[in-house]
Amino acid sequence: MLAHGGNYMKLAYMMLAHKGKEQIMLLIESMSDENVDIYIHIDAKTNELHRSLVNECKSFVNVYIIENRIAGNWSGFSLVEATLVLMREASKKHYDYVSLISGQDFLIKNIKYIKKFLTDNYGNQYITWQDIGKHYWRLKCFNFFSESISNRKFHIRMIDNAVRQFQKLFMIRRKNLKNLSLYKGSQWFTITFEAAQYVLEYIEKNPCFMNDYKYTSCADESFIQIILLNSKFRANLVNKNLVYLDWENSKKKSPKILTLDDFTNLNNSDNLFARKFDLDVDKQVLYYIKENLI
Repeated sequence: MLAHGGNYMKLAYMMLAHKGKEQIMLLIESMSDENVDIYIHIDAKTNELHRSLVNECKSFVNVYIIENRIAGNWSGFSLVEATLVLMREASKKHYDYVSLISGQDFLIKNIKYIKKFLTDNYGNQYITWQDIGKHYWRLKCFNFFSESISNRKFHIRMIDNAVRQFQKLFMIRRKNLKNLSLYKGSQWFTITFEAAQYVLEYIEKNPCFMNDYKYTSCADESFIQIILLNSKFRANLVNKNLVYLDWENSKKKSPKILTLDDFTNLNNSDNLFARKFDLDVDKQVLYYIKENLI
């Protein structure tokens, strides 16, 4: 049931961040509203950024810098752990919707628009998914290097791939995550408070689910999907996470860094957020978006 209608809708933004104080502060300012709370998890490897943001955000009554910090590693379960830290903090209050975003995201619609959109579509859960398919190895093979801080280096990737190919060739499959349909998607989402509470309750009642994620790869891109798609919430899942990304013009394994040249596309998008932005690449774009939110 919608607890706070219209302009009084309560929103929580849960942010994973590891760099860019100025960019994070711009994001905070763009989300500032009396009915919006912002929870920020700063990667445990970046202590200076954490100290600086704690000081900068003292005047923001609705901004909470998380003290329980996780050192996140690309493809590691540590990113799920950081997300769960944020979700547990947000669960101490009550909201209508909670969104997981990154410190390199930015709003491309104003808060009034976002509240109306979520009020009009209340009950929908916005998260992307697809059947695990050919990516079964992420969950059903042993991925021994997913939590290594060096897992993106060439020699580690080569060893990791060789171990994986051996398991594929000899049909070695883990016996984890039994009796569950398996999915993958983007880690970012906007879901109802009730759905977020269900995720926390599920892992508390099913500790084996957490244990089954040991030695998986890209856990943050399947963990929430599997829980919600194997639940009553499946009926209201919308296969969209409301985040604009440009993969078509990206030459790397991450979306294109957006610039002022992308403003028309951003302005015409029906999404609520966009990523990725980087002030070191284009500083002008975020200030321009902030002044022209619709």
